[in-house]
Amino acid sequence: MKKKYFPLILLFISALFCLLYSDETLPVAHAGLSRYAAGEPIVLDGSKSNDPTGIGDLIFLWSQVSGPALFIENGSSATPTISGFVQASEVQECVFKLIVSSAGRTGPADYVNIFIVPDFGEDKLDHVNPPFDADKPTIFSFGGGNCISGGGMIFPEPKDWFYEANFITVNGYDVPYGRSGDMLIVYLSRMAPGYKQPIQTLGFSTGGNPAIIIANYLNQTYKDPRYAVNRVSLFDAPCIDFPAQVADFNAHPVGGEPAWVDNYMVFDDLFIPGALNVIFPGGTHSTPVNWYTDSASPGSFPDEDVFNNGVTAGAYLSVTGAAKNMQLAVAGTYYYFRRKVSSPDYLEFYDASVYPGRLPEAVTLMGAEDQEWVDETGALLTCRKSANAVGYRLLFGEDPGHMEQIVSDTPAPPMKIIKTLPHEKTYWTIKVRDRFGTTVFADPRCIHTTAQKISPSISITAPDFGATVMGQVEIRAAIQDDSEISRVNFYVDGSLIHQADRAPYMCTWDTTSYLNDNHVLKVTAYDTGGSYKSARHAVKVLNLSVTLSASRGIEKGWILRAHYARLDISFENPGKIKDVKYIIYRGENGRVFRPIGEIGDSQFGGGAYTYFDKPLERDKPYSYQVTAVDTVGRVLALSDICDI
Repeated sequence: MKKKYFPLILLFISALFCLLYSDETLPVAHAGLSRYAAGEPIVLDGSKSNDPTGIGDLIFLWSQVSGPALFIENGSSATPTISGFVQASEVQECVFKLIVSSAGRTGPADYVNIFIVPDFGEDKLDHVNPPFDADKPTIFSFGGGNCISGGGMIFPEPKDWFYEANFITVNGYDVPYGRSGDMLIVYLSRMAPGYKQPIQTLGFSTGGNPAIIIANYLNQTYKDPRYAVNRVSLFDAPCIDFPAQVADFNAHPVGGEPAWVDNYMVFDDLFIPGALNVIFPGGTHSTPVNWYTDSASPGSFPDEDVFNNGVTAGAYLSVTGAAKNMQLAVAGTYYYFRRKVSSPDYLEFYDASVYPGRLPEAVTLMGAEDQEWVDETGALLTCRKSANAVGYRLLFGEDPGHMEQIVSDTPAPPMKIIKTLPHEKTYWTIKVRDRFGTTVFADPRCIHTTAQKISPSISITAPDFGATVMGQVEIRAAIQDDSEISRVNFYVDGSLIHQADRAPYMCTWDTTSYLNDNHVLKVTAYDTGGSYKSARHAVKVLNLSVTLSASRGIEKGWILRAHYARLDISFENPGKIKDVKYIIYRGENGRVFRPIGEIGDSQFGGGAYTYFDKPLERDKPYSYQVTAVDTVGRVLALSDICDI
């Protein structure tokens, strides 16, 4: 070999050495997630370890670094079994190290903790609807007792609770209540090491003691977002200093997750500051928990209106409900409702002048769907208008548990195409807030970025993005593709309204049957090669608007001075919709609204009308809203709610 090749060979060997032994190409150890143990063995998981070069098989080496001596079985595999746990009176922490090697190269070590929980004696957990489903939230419930100890609690009906959550109770509890919390975290760690769902404790009567104390114990002892308690619900719980316990719970959320308390009571001496309070006047000790149980069935509510304009509670706010991601404003007490004695299914304001809060409506996302691929044309990320919301914050995150990047913060749903995403796999959601600071967000969706242009190419050319539309509207699309287009589908809010199989690609959309709100137009083109691509627009429908103002008055008179409400109603009808009826609704003390009057559009003089509702009870608060409907009863517009 000629000497002139030696430098090249040495350079090649040097480059290969640097490649194989650089920090970026050494084997990577992943020791997995921390675990919680009692007496049963634990299987650790190092299966996510890898060799970036892919040139050799991984060799695993596990060892214990600290803590009480334990046994390691199959310590040279990805999934060793750890045993020999001996519980004590305190939490014991054990640290294990994983080193992986490949083709003579060894990467840096990774570490994992196993926490041996304190000795809790006999395991009394009862999972009443097995098997455990890691994709569902968990409810941990406690029944009544003697103000110290008690038994379990199972909701007999409806079964919705069992369909929507892992429902766990106990075969008895006693002080110290933290023992039941240790049982729970060991069970969840075994069944779902990477658990990402919310957890709620429920407590009836004495059961309120462990419900709140266990929540504080888990959140402050272990501080693990996987197993933190997010919601505590108390049902006529009288036995301990609950205001102090709730204040402690509100002050120690874990990992930025929502954490708050709803309290259901028969007598107002069980009122808890910093919680959502619901009182059941005239009820018995079991009335609150029975009402809560039934709240999982929409049919339990008048007109199946679970949200009730924000005067709501029960299953809707639980970890199984639409508002499971709610964070109550806990710095003050703004939300205090009561059941109407004469109509037991209704909730109404307790005293709207002192506790005026209406909860924000759960968020409904619109735009880019979960697991959708997004190219350089961008993505539409928006939502429906949420009742009682005064702010909308579009959030990005690298995973659903860390939605920390604020993209926009607006008083109305965001209305723009986002073309720059921070990660190849980006999670997005929208969090709304009400005027008191209570927030709620939708479960995040994952969207993927790609540098490639997805075929076919498509754009919506009419109407303009963000346009206000009314009446009959043409939706037009421009499409280019190397293959022949087989069909083009037109959607409004996800519902197919037209399919075209030849150019020009367009359809007519009758907006008069849609509520005044933001709506998402989607056009999807399919080619004969099996590829497809969608484009989206957000537009605002405004065919008709209704404005309402309300004030309370007292009729003049010598003896009887009747209270009344003056309702000033006006409308605008740019969509020129004919034969509109305006229905006036009244809610007494915030409960479900009922119609009290009807006005035809011909009765408006100069676009305005004044309606008097009388007589009213002197000290009772009332709420009003006007709904515009067409000849077949479809809702076209809603006024804001006016409370007097």
